[in-house]
Amino acid sequence: MEPTVAFQFDRDATADPTLLLGRLRRAAGEGNVMLVPGSELALAFLGDRMGTNLFLLGIAAQQGSLPVGIAAIERAIALNGVAVDFNLKAFRLGRLHAVDPSRLPELIAASRSDSAAPPQTLAEIMVHRATHLEAYQDRALAERYRAFVARVAAAEQAIRPGEEAIARTFARSYAKLLAYKDEYEVARLLTRPELHAEIARTFQDGAKISFNLAPPIFTRPGVGGRPAKRAFGRWMLTAMRVLARMKRLRGTWLDPFGRTGERRDERALIAEYEALAERMLTTLAPGNHAAVARLLALADEVRGYGPVKAGAIERYRRDVAAAEAALSDVQDRDTGAGRRSAAT
Repeated sequence: MEPTVAFQFDRDATADPTLLLGRLRRAAGEGNVMLVPGSELALAFLGDRMGTNLFLLGIAAQQGSLPVGIAAIERAIALNGVAVDFNLKAFRLGRLHAVDPSRLPELIAASRSDSAAPPQTLAEIMVHRATHLEAYQDRALAERYRAFVARVAAAEQAIRPGEEAIARTFARSYAKLLAYKDEYEVARLLTRPELHAEIARTFQDGAKISFNLAPPIFTRPGVGGRPAKRAFGRWMLTAMRVLARMKRLRGTWLDPFGRTGERRDERALIAEYEALAERMLTTLAPGNHAAVARLLALADEVRGYGPVKAGAIERYRRDVAAAEAALSDVQDRDTGAGRRSAAT
């Protein structure tokens, strides 16, 4: 099931696959509907769900369900000149799935062997996130991150030697909050030389670049009160390169974007999470280890942009307050039980 426009307005929206499949079977006939995890397979083998359509096209072509031959389709992919290698791989992967789907796990495992595994240990997470934070802002922010994570890790080791669940959770969530995606970060990401080299390789005949943006100082409310986006041409790259170099203004009184409600909320959320971690360090004990880990993980629910993120922040604050109150109640009961035991 792939996201539809509903997911733009509700990040937790769900689609009922049983209902949709029933409609398809009634319309096309029971024997004419084939279930294939095309999106998952394209992502696993090609690293991008964009290959799903060509993957499914390959299945249909191999089964003889199209009025066009395989050679003609591959020729059309080549003539189109857009991501030719990628699209041919996706198409041929679909053909292979139609003939022998058991071969795919082996091919996927081989394709993954050459790619770097995501960071898993605390040390790996810290290196990965600190490197990103230095590129995002500067070395000072990366050092601030390392120092706080090290304190959390030391506190956890003091009560649970060899355990790092809390530290890993904090390391991921804290880095995410520190590196909120603002105008400077969007500009930095969209002007990276690696991105434009990849675009040049993908679109060999040249690509027309445009940007759909909603700059806060030029944007009016659109559907449902959400910022309405406008199209900007390639010239915007020049402005973005200048903006990317202005990232040191982030959060200072000179920051032209820092006075918006969204940016103030993001900065406040960092301070709140740091204060929450400080409180947890003072109460951390073997008996509440799992509860503290769950509480610090709640920040991962803060996702999205604009009104979506604002709503997520409100829910996060409510959830933290409830979880912290519950944790305090448990500690009070444990303390009371300990006092009664000592008295007897």
